[in-house]
Amino acid sequence: MSIIWFLLTFLSLILLLFTSPGNALSAFSTAGEKAVSFTITMLGVNTIWLGFINIVQQSGLIDKLKKPINPFVNFLFGKQSEQTKNYLIQNISTNLLGMGNACTPSGMKAMESMDDGSGFISKAMMTLMILNSTSVQIIPTTTIGLRTIFKSTNPASIILPCLISSVCSTVVGIFLVKLYFKKKEKRK
Repeated sequence: MSIIWFLLTFLSLILLLFTSPGNALSAFSTAGEKAVSFTITMLGVNTIWLGFINIVQQSGLIDKLKKPINPFVNFLFGKQSEQTKNYLIQNISTNLLGMGNACTPSGMKAMESMDDGSGFISKAMMTLMILNSTSVQIIPTTTIGLRTIFKSTNPASIILPCLISSVCSTVVGIFLVKLYFKKKEKRK
């Protein structure tokens, strides 16, 4: 994959130098400046949300979310240890709040604790990947934050379309995972 990215970047650079060499240097410097500015802005947004998640953990709200979310977690992931369930509940909660970057640590910990060391992906691991890829978002906070940063006239107008599209993709993804493993079990 790195070869493909290198070739795309190299060919783009060559084309840019031949089509408008005067704009090449200014494009590079402007892009670098924008990338640094964007990174610093997103660092601030993520810091706020990670702090919020830390407060939620320390306040015991995750423990209160366990009871209503537990049947959902059991349905999707089967029997899991309490620690794994905690990671899964935290991951699902942060995804629901639209904090995709903030849910990564809990998702990684959940994935590690579900790994049986066989080298193959389990049904629960694949389900977690689908949930994180499609990420149902009640409030897409990161996207709203980006739209606010870039001066959108109505940054929250994407809430309903994001909710509808992410619910549809999540349902289809979970259905396909369940179908795949059902067929796999029949073959055995």
